[in-house]
Amino acid sequence: MSAKWDINERLYCCVEKRDLTNVLKLLDDGANATKVTSHGRSAVGQATFKGFPEILNALMKSCEEEYDSYGGGTPKRARTEQSIERTPDGMDGLQWDDEIQLNGNTPDDEWSQLYRYYARMFEQTGEILANTVRLKDPHCLDAYHKAPIHYAAALGHVECLEILLEHGSPIDVPTQNGVTPLHLAVKSPAIVDILLKKKADPNQKAYNTGETALHVAARMADDVRVAELLLAAGAELNATNFAERTPLMIAAQSQNWDIAYYLIAKNARLNLQDHKGYTALYFAAVTNNLSLVSYLVQCGARLFVTHYLLHFCVRNNLQQMAKLLIDAGENMNVRDSAGCTPLFHAIKQCNEDMVEFLLENGAQRFGRDDNVVQELHVAVQNADSVEQFAKVARVLITYGVSINDYNYWCETPTMLAIMLDKYKIAEFLIKEGAEVNKGRSENIVDNFLLARRTTNLNLLILLVNAGLKLNPVPRNLKPPPWNNIDTDLEDWLAFTCSNPLSLQQLCRIHIRNVLIQNIHSHLANSPSYNESRLSNLIRQTGLPPALQRYLRDFNDLPVI
Repeated sequence: MSAKWDINERLYCCVEKRDLTNVLKLLDDGANATKVTSHGRSAVGQATFKGFPEILNALMKSCEEEYDSYGGGTPKRARTEQSIERTPDGMDGLQWDDEIQLNGNTPDDEWSQLYRYYARMFEQTGEILANTVRLKDPHCLDAYHKAPIHYAAALGHVECLEILLEHGSPIDVPTQNGVTPLHLAVKSPAIVDILLKKKADPNQKAYNTGETALHVAARMADDVRVAELLLAAGAELNATNFAERTPLMIAAQSQNWDIAYYLIAKNARLNLQDHKGYTALYFAAVTNNLSLVSYLVQCGARLFVTHYLLHFCVRNNLQQMAKLLIDAGENMNVRDSAGCTPLFHAIKQCNEDMVEFLLENGAQRFGRDDNVVQELHVAVQNADSVEQFAKVARVLITYGVSINDYNYWCETPTMLAIMLDKYKIAEFLIKEGAEVNKGRSENIVDNFLLARRTTNLNLLILLVNAGLKLNPVPRNLKPPPWNNIDTDLEDWLAFTCSNPLSLQQLCRIHIRNVLIQNIHSHLANSPSYNESRLSNLIRQTGLPPALQRYLRDFNDLPVI
């Protein structure tokens, strides 16, 4: 490592320690304050980064000795040397080719002229390179692609910024990505004010994002005064970046509410759309800012169907935002790109509160002709537990969804639950009053065949006690006699097909069927979602509690 390199590294360390005495000593010893060190910054850049104005002032003065910022950027010593023609030492006796006078024209005359021309060019180029080596420009970019003024602007060092500007720092110098000091200064109104007074361009865009300083302020500024200063200096209110987003969109997206309200008050365009078709209202809604959404709607912001904001609210359980959007005119029954309505998503998530909210506000139920699945089928497929399913199912049934609806494949919710091995949900549906013989025909797989295939004896016993008909006798049953019946499903089934149910069991089936038929015609007094309508009717019969449990819970049967 050279001595010059060592002294520049030591200068950087002294700046880091704020050691002005040793900084001045090293500068007198020839240290270069503009040299980029192994730390990635020069001594000037580090003094600005740390916010040490007294050290920065000393460093800038040392640069003035070699660099004349008011003379077009030409070093003083270089300009002096250029005015005196000198011949290098030891070469006084040599003769340049252009001093040789050729007599007459020769074939080599043209080549000689070219040679002399390029010789002069190389001589001048060498002088320029020599001057460049001696040049000390404190405003060059460092290894981080930042000039000292970028650090002063970004970190709010007002005194350092004033020193840099006093010594001729370019006001709009860009980083590698085209970010100017004004872009970086949005955290400090004082810095923004200084830069704008020095004629910084408020509409200069970054190379990589296309953002102006107002875009950055909309995202990061903590003080509305920054936006005020930029607009007063001529910043374009509705400028768009490469994603076609305006400062208002970015303010809403970044939850910078004060800036957003200010931009709206300055008549920013509310319904401009970015490259994905999103508006400021969309960003305000997805960030769940009720007051901003309400204000935007009052000021004329439009709701776009393709934003599917109500779907977003349902998926994220934003009920208040959903209510605000519905009151503003959002379509409750619009289908998203997958063909699903907000109600579908609410049922899929088994969110009983959102399901009730949507139905209460007029959401349409699924149509039988244009849906592959029905409401309860969606709940059966997505519920993780019977407790989760029960809450959603009772809300749906209360609002008129049939417990025996078919899906596209002629499956009832009970059949689907058995097919998916969700036996607890199947048990719940049966006890709620699902018709166990629904859909029995030659081309439909019925509950009996499903239960038989699953080899779940306790489920089959529940189905039979709920009224499942076993006639005609299933094929492949064991022949009589049936002595010492065990718990095997086929043995139990063979015995049951040839022996009638008890009178007690038949009475339960009959009473339940009568009550189920009267569920829709009987006006129960608003049963809670913790109790089914069938349970409510059983309770209103006035039967003894033991008989009510027998009818409602099948408490005499083995647990599934």
